[in-house]
Amino acid sequence: MQTFKWDGHLKTGNELIDMEHKQIVDIYNDCVELALNKTENRKLIARLNELQVKLAEHFRTEEILAGCILASDAGRLKLAEHKARHDYMLDYLKTAIPKLAEQGDNTAAAQELLDHIHEWYETHIEHEDREFVSYVKRRFAS
Repeated sequence: MQTFKWDGHLKTGNELIDMEHKQIVDIYNDCVELALNKTENRKLIARLNELQVKLAEHFRTEEILAGCILASDAGRLKLAEHKARHDYMLDYLKTAIPKLAEQGDNTAAAQELLDHIHEWYETHIEHEDREFVSYVKRRFAS
């Protein structure tokens, strides 16, 4: 299980998006710490639920920002693709967290869940979110 280090490789250059990403990273890192310390499963599940809520709020923020900016047909298609990636993670968490809760104190299952979140989120920020922020900057620079 890896924690995130909040440094330049996760920053998009958009203050609001980066602030929310940092909050998500902090919650995720707390989840890893709880799992590594083999803290009671209910505490980990509670924090994972907080992560799910924060991700849903953040994804909605991104989608609202994008919807205001991406008015062309190509932009709407790009937003739909981005939203589909958000929906994938939220759907994953909706099933994975209750499954983990049912398993009790299962470190291997917690590790698998957290590893998947880490890989997906890091890739999402480094590629999709950076691309979105770059598009917004170009759009407003013209």
